[in-house]
Amino acid sequence: MPAVQPPAVVLVTGASGFIAAWIIQRLLEARFNVVGTVRSHDKGKFLQELYKGFGDKFTYAIIEDIAKNGAFDEAVKNVDVVVHTASPIHFSAKSPDEYNVPAIRGTVGVLESVANNGAKVKRVIITSSVSSVLHPAPDGYAYTEDDWNDHDVKQVEEKGDKASPVSMYNASKVLAERAAWKFIEGNKDKIAFDLVTIMPSFVLGPTIHQVKDASSLNTSISLFRKYIIANALPAPPSKESLLTSPGGYVDVRDVAEAHVQSILRDQAGDQRFITSAGSFHWQEFLNHLIGTPLEDAVNKGYPSEPSLTPNPPYSNGEKATKILGIQYIDKKQVAHDTTSSLIQRFPVQATKPAESSTRTGESS
Repeated sequence: MPAVQPPAVVLVTGASGFIAAWIIQRLLEARFNVVGTVRSHDKGKFLQELYKGFGDKFTYAIIEDIAKNGAFDEAVKNVDVVVHTASPIHFSAKSPDEYNVPAIRGTVGVLESVANNGAKVKRVIITSSVSSVLHPAPDGYAYTEDDWNDHDVKQVEEKGDKASPVSMYNASKVLAERAAWKFIEGNKDKIAFDLVTIMPSFVLGPTIHQVKDASSLNTSISLFRKYIIANALPAPPSKESLLTSPGGYVDVRDVAEAHVQSILRDQAGDQRFITSAGSFHWQEFLNHLIGTPLEDAVNKGYPSEPSLTPNPPYSNGEKATKILGIQYIDKKQVAHDTTSSLIQRFPVQATKPAESSTRTGESS
């Protein structure tokens, strides 16, 4: 499918989210026109104010329930590209359906609406997750776009409501993405658009979306604040939590750029893309902040001690570099920009915490 060039119109669902807000920012900078879907006028007006420097190139539409049949029927009319980011991102559900219904029904619903009402749409881009890829594997295994996380799907099938919320979330991402590819395959003779899926690893970076207070931050940024910002918790994080790698990371601005480049490049069509700058442990971010003007605002941790576990390869983001041209932002800039954004929006007492070395038995 031919690439789409500005000033084409791009519909972005879930426009008030952490990733979506940056996708819209980059689209507007690239001279696209953007329509964002939100659940309320309050969220829409916040975004209008955020993007006021782009004049009338950003507008919004209200969609209160993305799982409702035909929810996107009107929104997809007269747009050239659809970027679907709207999906639950949290780990507090009590039942798989709390994830599955909006994730799967919302994703398939967008595709159905485009097939039936989006005559101009040439490409649909779905923001999935590296959770769709990660599965139990030997040490040193580097995941690629050929992998699928069937493990968590099986866990949820077997355990139902007793499965962990993380497994429920991961399974929903797998099922939603597979449902999207199944829809494309089953309707390829009837549709005039192709599909791209973007699978970010742990997303960090500065926040520009609407957040009423620190307790309302999205999951990944909330965890960054917990481990990095001094006094964000009653006690400093444990040694184990800071020096053990939880996975891969990527800057939100790189994720946004991957979405934009997926629109601009012909060869992106019908592809999956992992976006990951590599693996990390939290102490690495702290080490980049110690000795800088931000030092008094962050935990000290254990700067002289090595990781308790080697940083494994985890997910491989090289395909996004090769095809989409993504040059990943490094840990130093991610640490600085994420921290600066957090302390600007949610100031905390800038005093050095108690020495972590006396609290090695505490949990984070």
